[in-house]
Amino acid sequence: MMNVQEMYENRLARGEIKNMVSQRTIDKHTVNIDTLNKLIPDFETKSFDEVNEVIKNMKTRTGIASLSTQHSYISSYIVLCRCQDFENYYQTENFKQAVQYIHKDGSFAKSLATYKKGSSERYNASAPDKKMIEKIIDEYCCDEQESIDNKLILSIYRHHPFRLEVADMIYLNPRKYNSLKKKGELNGNYFVKSKGMRGKMFFSFSDYKTDKTYGTREIDVKDTKLKQLFYEKIIPMEVGTKVFGTMSRNNLTKRITSLFERKEIKKITPTIMTKLILGEQFGTASPEAKAVIKKANDLAAERGHSLGVQQNTYV
Repeated sequence: MMNVQEMYENRLARGEIKNMVSQRTIDKHTVNIDTLNKLIPDFETKSFDEVNEVIKNMKTRTGIASLSTQHSYISSYIVLCRCQDFENYYQTENFKQAVQYIHKDGSFAKSLATYKKGSSERYNASAPDKKMIEKIIDEYCCDEQESIDNKLILSIYRHHPFRLEVADMIYLNPRKYNSLKKKGELNGNYFVKSKGMRGKMFFSFSDYKTDKTYGTREIDVKDTKLKQLFYEKIIPMEVGTKVFGTMSRNNLTKRITSLFERKEIKKITPTIMTKLILGEQFGTASPEAKAVIKKANDLAAERGHSLGVQQNTYV
């Protein structure tokens, strides 16, 4: 049986997909398949109905698996079917049933859409106060005992609607960055600035959820306090080293959540902070206003998603 990466490589070679999926997608499917393998003895020999019953009753930190989690695992199960029989997977009953189960016109997809809509409504009803969140960030930034990394992480998400690609950033000076750019070798996430006071300071993201659609995103750092924190951070750093050391994307979320929990505010994540930024900007603004439209475009570009996704998911 092929592994997940080999399966996608073969699909790319045969022209079934235009671009190779990201490593994160491969890792997600691999982890999901491994989890199912641990939960279900002889998992690969079971019918889809048997596997799906386990998926629906999986225990998570918040209870039983949500519809979004179920969709993720079923998608990985479909990937497994391709890996098991690369040439004839589409003829197997398990593949047919799994695809049909999550089809966009089916009852599961409709329930998932309703669930996501309800999730947004529940969030709006209990959303944290943005001024309170900013006050907490200010307290951290004024605390001389607090680490520069914590101050920097909180300040980044205060001003920019980024996903977790911030955890991967590598520090480059403009000379090294432009050299990689000319060679077409920008394949990671970077923070770019010379160590002098002059010159542009910006983020550059090439490895993120929607990079196949939006390509490399360059976002200027404009906030004065955020710039000062970055100056303090990069002075002792060597070009080519990670801004936040060994931090992973998963640990970044945990770091932000724990910082707010120390202030007795629970469940504040990068996604929640994005919603606070976008909700304040566009929740009640007139869509005809030119300034609003420009700001909407700018923030959508920073996050790497469409205006439709921005408005429907985060506002």
